[in-house]
Order: sequence, then C-alpha cells, then structure tokens
Amino acid sequence: MYRIVEAFRSVDTYGTGDQQRVPVFQIMRDWTPEELSTRNYSPEVIEKGCLVDKVSVREVAECYVEKMNAPVRDFLPNVVVVDKFIWLPVTEKAKEIFSSGTFELYVLHTDGSESLVESHAQINDALECGLTIAIEVGYLESVE
Repeated sequence: MYRIVEAFRSVDTYGTGDQQRVPVFQIMRDWTPEELSTRNYSPEVIEKGCLVDKVSVREVAECYVEKMNAPVRDFLPNVVVVDKFIWLPVTEKAKEIFSSGTFELYVLHTDGSESLVESHAQINDALECGLTIAIEVGYLESVE
C-alpha cells in the first residue's frame, strides 16, 4: 500500500538567507518481502515504509497514492497505453502540475508519439487541439 507522510524542510524561499519551514509530502510504500530479506531493518523503518518520491503539492501526492492503491481493474481504464508504455492522463491538472515542477509532462500525439512539455504555451496548444497531457508511469509487463 502507498501512503503520504507529511514532513517539513527548511528552504530559503526569498533568497535572503532566512530559512522557512515548508511542507513536503513523502510518498511511501510497504516494503516487499525481497527488500526485507536483504537487510535487517528496524521495526520503525519497516513501519514507516520505503520512500518512493517527494512532492510539494498535497493534491499531486493524493492523486499519486490514490492511483497506485487502486486495484488494477479500476486503474487501467484511467491510463493510456502506447506500445506497452503506460501514461497517466493529467490533462485537467496539467497547468498546476507543470507550475509545481513535480513531474515531467508529455503531450500524447494522435500518431502515437509524445513530446516533453517545456512551456505553458505547449499546454495551451495541446488543450486547444484536444490532445492528452500525461505523466510517465512505465512499461506494461503483464496484466492479469
């Protein structure tokens, strides 16, 4: 199971040298039996889980965890598969995700190709053309 652990980090948000505490949302998952068999982890580390990613926007973390915890039969209708590669469509939240810098976004073209989003103008163009904007998930190995 995936879960969110809220933590804080100190950053110089204005370049003045003054440190401020800002939230960071750690995406954690349970350890696999294989991972647990390779090292002698403390009970606290086992309980906390394995760090998958850190994001600065709670909604992005919640979306990630929700999708990762969904049963495969519920999750697959919400993804796009092109040449055995899985994409998570985020078209509706693309501008917010791009501004946060949390994930690289890609425009999925009708010919099966994709292009990295490097500007808000590209997002606007994709939206005007009705194209899907997505996040990389990974290669599809097998589906039961």
